[in-house]
Amino acid sequence: MKMDEVKSGRPATVYHFPGSLGHPVATQDDVDELYFFEITGNGGFVIRRIVTLEDGSPICEVVSNRSHSIKNFVWPPKSPQKDTDQLTSSGDRNPKNLVFQNGDIWFSQTINIDDRAAVQWHQVKTDGSIVQTGLISSKTSNYIQTTIAVNKKNDVVVGFQETNENMFISPRMAFRKAKDPKGSLREIVSLGEGQGFTDGVSWGDYSGSIIDGDNLKDLWTIQSITDKNGKGDTVIVKVPFR
Repeated sequence: MKMDEVKSGRPATVYHFPGSLGHPVATQDDVDELYFFEITGNGGFVIRRIVTLEDGSPICEVVSNRSHSIKNFVWPPKSPQKDTDQLTSSGDRNPKNLVFQNGDIWFSQTINIDDRAAVQWHQVKTDGSIVQTGLISSKTSNYIQTTIAVNKKNDVVVGFQETNENMFISPRMAFRKAKDPKGSLREIVSLGEGQGFTDGVSWGDYSGSIIDGDNLKDLWTIQSITDKNGKGDTVIVKVPFR
C-alpha cells in the first residue's frame, strides 16, 4: 500500500505480487525497503525486496539468488520425550523469524544432525553470502523450535527448547556478544525444566525472540515449557546487554 494514502485516511491501493516472495524479514535498520528470504529446495538462498518507484507504487526485485555452502540443511526429525513413545514436532528448516540488522539478515532454523534435531543460526549478507554460521547440537539430546534476536550492536540471543528420552520439553537459550569469535555461542542457559510429556505430535511454533523496543540493546526470548499435564506454559526472559 502507498503510505501517503494510508496516513491521509484516503482509500489505499493494495498491490499484489504473483507467487510467494519468501518469508518476511523484520527490519530493525532505518531503511524503507521490505526484504523477503526464501530457502530453496536445491540448496539456495533467494533474497527479494520491495522498493517504491517515483510515483509511490511498489515493485519486487530479486536482490540475490545463489547457492549456499552450508553442510547441514536437512529437515529435522521428530523428537522423543520422557515417559512416552510419542514423538513431538521439532520445528522447521525454514526460519520462523528473520531479522534485518546492521545491513545483514539473521535467522535460526531447526535441522537434522545424526538423526536428532539441532539448532543452526546464520548471519547472511543481502548478496546471499554467509558472514557466520553456528550450531547447537548434541548426540544425546534434541534442540527444537528456535528463534533469534539481534540488537543494534550485533549481540545475539538464540531461543529454543530441549527434549530427549530422559527429559520433557524444556526452555533454553544461548547468547553471544558481537566481540565473540564468529560462529560461537556461549553455554546453553536453562530457563526451566518441563514436567510432563505431550500426547500429540504437534508442538506448534511456540518460540519467539525479539529486541527490546525501548533501548534497542536488551533482548527477549519467549519459550514454552510443559506442565505436569503435558500442556504448554510460557517462560518469558529478558536478557540485558550494555
